[in-house]
Amino acid sequence: MRKRKLRTPEEKVRELQDKLHLSAKRDSARRFHQLYDKVASPWFLSTAWQRVARNKGAPGPDGVTIEMIRESGVETYLGELGAELRSHTYSAGAVRRVWIPKANGKMRPLGIPNVRDRIVQMATLLVLEPIFEADLPDSAYGFRPGRHAKQALDRIAHFLLRGWTQVVDADLASYFDTISHENLLKLIARRVVDRGILNLLTQWLKAPVLEESEAGNGRTVGRKCSQGTPQGGVISPLLANIYHACIPHLWERRGHARQLGGHVVSYADDFVIMLRPGSGRGQAALSALRRICARLSLELSEEKTRVADAMREPFAFLGFEIQKVLNPKSGKWWPRMVPLKKSEARLRERIREILNRRTGWRPPHEVVAEVNRVLRGWGGYFHYGNSQPAMRRANQFVKQRLRKWLMRRRQRRGPGYSQYPAEKLYGPIGLYRLPEAHWRHSRACPRGEGTPKAGCGKPARPV
Repeated sequence: MRKRKLRTPEEKVRELQDKLHLSAKRDSARRFHQLYDKVASPWFLSTAWQRVARNKGAPGPDGVTIEMIRESGVETYLGELGAELRSHTYSAGAVRRVWIPKANGKMRPLGIPNVRDRIVQMATLLVLEPIFEADLPDSAYGFRPGRHAKQALDRIAHFLLRGWTQVVDADLASYFDTISHENLLKLIARRVVDRGILNLLTQWLKAPVLEESEAGNGRTVGRKCSQGTPQGGVISPLLANIYHACIPHLWERRGHARQLGGHVVSYADDFVIMLRPGSGRGQAALSALRRICARLSLELSEEKTRVADAMREPFAFLGFEIQKVLNPKSGKWWPRMVPLKKSEARLRERIREILNRRTGWRPPHEVVAEVNRVLRGWGGYFHYGNSQPAMRRANQFVKQRLRKWLMRRRQRRGPGYSQYPAEKLYGPIGLYRLPEAHWRHSRACPRGEGTPKAGCGKPARPV
């Protein structure tokens, strides 16, 4: 008799995820009862630990790091954590709040839970994500497995080419901080009625916030509130997607899609409504959107929300400037997508921070490696659409800054063109060159497809 091969925890989790996803997809009204035992199982906790450790991240308020858990023994730590979950004695810890700068000069709060809470959140995410992935609309692309920003841009290009050129460019003000806990838990309870799962979610939503005082010599405890989910929590993106899915749902349910037409394309809290050209249609759609947001206790950012005619003026979405323009050579209209000027400015500002007088003491290979990481990240995202001019400008700027930095380091004057030609910068020195070739869509993923297909290089099922 042949023995069955032992499987890894990852394979066992994937098998159960497939079953949950198929069951939720097959019956949109099904409610799931017994899920808490799966969160507390060694399979899910082990898989959750691997993903949390892979993501690294800073410690929470308790100061426990990933390395400290490795030194003390991962199996013992997960065993104790699983025992707490099974005996229902687990209690979520506080969240450490830090502030990170935004592109507009404001500050964004980032919540960092303890590592133990991130592990349990990841295990819960592994259970819940396959279920709610079956319910989320095809027009949503943010924080979802197998989906990315360029697919959302593909979908917008698809509608622009077909004449949907009036755009409601919408942005929610402080979306993560204004999600109603009561409404969110009611939405989740329509699918998940396991009290253990709902109790975990309630604990994470209402966890106290610890923040350094302005003097830096103590901590202040933030009050518990009835709204908001901390950015930085593992489970927060899924909760934000579940709540945001109400917008396209209410758009259809209240008859706006039938009366005004329109297609919603969203990425997290940034979304647009594509409409056919028509007098007053855009303002009517914006008024309807405001009523929907009021129903959800959300507020539109007035400074970022507007109605635009893509045939006459560009609109911004996901860091790109988008407009439908006429090609003078072919006489055809096409969607022009280029990186926003402020996106290029942020890249130049980051390069200046690395290549300045204060970093002259560092070894060149370390500095070039840091510059390359920035360029690869920026280029990997913005190499899309008609980004060739922006890529060329960025390459030219980086070459000039690096030449000046190398010359200053050697206490030499001059621009450094002869000492450091492009062949030397991109050769022995190892500078990364941003791609300047025209962006071409993959044949396996045709323009305008909303859902990944087989052969796209992205998994089509929840992971």
